[in-house]
Amino acid sequence: MTFINSTTNLIRRSTKDIFYIFNNHGLYYNYYNKDNKLSKRNILISNNTLDYTQFYFSIDKFDKIYGIVSDNAIKIVECENDSDIFLLKETFSFDYEKFGVCFPYIKYMEGTTHMFYYVYSPQFTNSAIIFHQYRNEKGKWVENQIDMVNFNILDKFYIVFNNNIPTIFYLNLVGEYEEVFYSTFIYENLKWSEPKQLTNTQTNKLYFNILNDIDNNLYHVVFSENTQNQYSIKYMNYNIKDDTFIENLSCFLTEPSLCSFPCIILENSTLYIMWVCFEKLYTSFSNDLGSTWSTPICDETSINEDFLRTHVHSNVNEDLIYKDIDLFTTMTNLSILGF
Repeated sequence: MTFINSTTNLIRRSTKDIFYIFNNHGLYYNYYNKDNKLSKRNILISNNTLDYTQFYFSIDKFDKIYGIVSDNAIKIVECENDSDIFLLKETFSFDYEKFGVCFPYIKYMEGTTHMFYYVYSPQFTNSAIIFHQYRNEKGKWVENQIDMVNFNILDKFYIVFNNNIPTIFYLNLVGEYEEVFYSTFIYENLKWSEPKQLTNTQTNKLYFNILNDIDNNLYHVVFSENTQNQYSIKYMNYNIKDDTFIENLSCFLTEPSLCSFPCIILENSTLYIMWVCFEKLYTSFSNDLGSTWSTPICDETSINEDFLRTHVHSNVNEDLIYKDIDLFTTMTNLSILGF
């Protein structure tokens, strides 16, 4: 079958009921009860032009599900912990005839709200601004422009929270090559730190993913990197010392090919990296924090079934690795692939 270039959201409450949120000529969700039986299919946004770059959903520690949607306005929706119905909570208008908003992200945390998104002009799609909006405990909003990026936006940025402090990781150009940058929010002045360059491989990159390994004081980074006019999967990791990222190691997991959409997962001290190549899903794993990697293996299910990327949030204690990760699932029965 084939890889579908789209992203869905799968949210699992501590009570084990599931919300599966997806776009299909509008934004829909399926609600599965705790016995994993479909009990409701409903529409959230009836906009048939809406795609996967325009929504993001998450869950707070009390099982409230919330999301952000950007079509002709930025909308915050919520579903209370004892409900299966979403309600519109807040709307932020913008001039949608002149500007577009993509890859929105939202995080509720200790009575505050963080929102991030790209803003671009449809007339100039090779540049965008990363915006951040923060609402404090008193309900006051503060807005910042984090950085301007100067290339076509193909995928999202990543937000990592350490002690409730967000750091954003994103791609931006250095000369003619994409590199990973990062910036951290400073609560004292409600501003963002000057963006710093993380990678310096001086080659084109696509579709990166990052994992914060708190126990080992490591950041694991993976991306598709141009080699010999094709794309290989490259892995790097970094230690943090005195708030500075120090490169530990880097290596290629594949030969030059058509590798894209990498994601990385840590389970029981084993790192898994998955990616798409020629419409199939491949996985390599490491048992020594990325020093050595297994020979890539093709997931047989990806040969026979359509599959896509899914962002997973779970409040179930047994779902430790699924708290907040990207992975791959089948389109038919939501089976997790790759490991």
